[in-house]
Amino acid sequence: MWWRFRRHKLAVVAGIFLLLMYASVFVSEIIAPYNPEKRDTDFIRAPPQALHLFHDGKFIGPFVLRLSI
Repeated sequence: MWWRFRRHKLAVVAGIFLLLMYASVFVSEIIAPYNPEKRDTDFIRAPPQALHLFHDGKFIGPFVLRLSI
């Protein structure tokens, strides 16, 4: 079975990808940008904000605008 698995290139690439995803579980606490224990309770009932990708015609990446009350 291992010999047949190694011959299938797509299966090997998918297996490596799955191994990397499972390995990322062990380092997720290190690479997470925020403390999971911290919550901003002032805006706990705020509606979801729209996700933007462009600002002034330039691609910046995913971001949200400041919430105005």
